[in-house]
Amino acid sequence: MGALTGKYKKGFIIAMAVLITGLLLDAFLPPLARILPVFPSNLMLVLLLLLVIILAGVFIRRHRIYHFLSSGYVAVPAISVFTLLIIFMGVIPQQNTEHAAFLNNIKASWSFYFAGIFLLVILLYSLARRMKKFNRRNVSFVLNHFGIAVILLAGGAGQTDHKQYSMTLKQGEPVWYAFDEKGIMHELDFALEMQTFNLEYHNPLLKITSPEGKTLSLVEISKTSEGKKIVYKQSSLLIEKFIPEASKLGDKYVEFHSMASVAALCFHLLKDNDTVRKSVWVGSGSHMFPEKTIQTEGGIIIRLNPPMPKQYTTIARLYKKDGIAKNLSLSVNDPAEINGWKLYQQSYDESKGKYSDISILSLVKDPWLPAMYFGIFMLLAGVLTLFITDKPKKSQHE
Repeated sequence: MGALTGKYKKGFIIAMAVLITGLLLDAFLPPLARILPVFPSNLMLVLLLLLVIILAGVFIRRHRIYHFLSSGYVAVPAISVFTLLIIFMGVIPQQNTEHAAFLNNIKASWSFYFAGIFLLVILLYSLARRMKKFNRRNVSFVLNHFGIAVILLAGGAGQTDHKQYSMTLKQGEPVWYAFDEKGIMHELDFALEMQTFNLEYHNPLLKITSPEGKTLSLVEISKTSEGKKIVYKQSSLLIEKFIPEASKLGDKYVEFHSMASVAALCFHLLKDNDTVRKSVWVGSGSHMFPEKTIQTEGGIIIRLNPPMPKQYTTIARLYKKDGIAKNLSLSVNDPAEINGWKLYQQSYDESKGKYSDISILSLVKDPWLPAMYFGIFMLLAGVLTLFITDKPKKSQHE
C-alpha cells in the first residue's frame, strides 16, 4: 500500500511541476495560442510533436520511466491537473487577450497546453503498451484513448484557425466584410445583401399583480381573447378589444403599423355582480409611447407586457467571386454555410423591431471541428464497445 501511495505521489509531483512551469510562463509571456502558427504550419507542428513523442517512446521503451509514464500512477494526476484547469476556466472570468494574463486566459495559456501535451504523452504511451497484447477487450481502451488524443490535438491546434466575426447587413447594400472582437475589418470572399427581415412575436402577456407585487394572473392575449373574462381575487375583467400594433390617441389606442407601435388592450372592470364598472385601456411601451398601466382602487396593478421575439429570419442575396448569386435564408436555429463559414442570425435593430433595416450575423470558421467530431465519435464508439465486450459470462449452472 505504501509503494502504491509513493508512486501516485511521484505522479502528482510531476504533474504539478508541469502545471507550475506553465503558470510561471503565463505570468510573463503572451498566451501560447497567440503565437502559434495557422494552417498548414500548425498541422506540421502537430505532426512534429507526434514524431518527437513517438521517437522518445521508442528510445526509452525499455526504461522504467516509460513504464511509469504509461501507467495509471501518472495518468490520474495528469487528468486531475487538466480537469483543475477546466474548473478554473469556469470559475475565473476569462479574457481574450494577447498579453500575459495569469489564469485569465486559460484556454490559450502555456499551462493549458503543457498539461494537454503531458496528458497526450501518457495517452500515447498507454496505447502503445496496450497494443502489444491487443485483444477484443482492448478495443474500448484503444478507442477511448485515441479519441481523447485526437480531441486534444485538434483543440490545441485549432485555436489559431478558429475565427469569429460579426457582420452587419444593410437593406439593399452588398456587404463583403466583417469585424472581429477588436473592431478590425476583414474582407471576405463573398458578399451578402439583405433583401427582407422577418420577425415573429409571441403573444403579449396580461399581468395582474397585488399591491405587494404578487402575481395574481398571467394570461396570454391574442385576438381570440376578445370576449373572455379573467378572474383575479374577488374581481374580474372582460376583454373587449386587442390591437397587436397600435398608437396612443388620448386615453385610447388606435391601430398603427410602425416601428414605434405598441400592443394595446381594452377591457371592462367588473363588479362582483358582473355589472360593467368602466372601460379602460392598457398598452405596452415603446421608445415613442410610454407604457400605460391601470391601478384599481384596491391597489391591484394591471399591465400588458410587451410581446417577446419568437423567431427572426433574414433573407439575403449571396454573391460569390465565381459569379454565383442566389438567395439564402438565415434564422436563429438554422445557420447557413458559405465557403467554410457558418453564418448565424445574431441580432437586429431592436428599437425598430420587425421594421429593422439591418441584420447582425455571427460568422464562425473552425476547420478543425471535423477532427473534434471524429475524436468524440471515437469516444462514443469506445463506450459502446465497452458495453458489448464486457458482458458478464453466463454461469455454467444456467
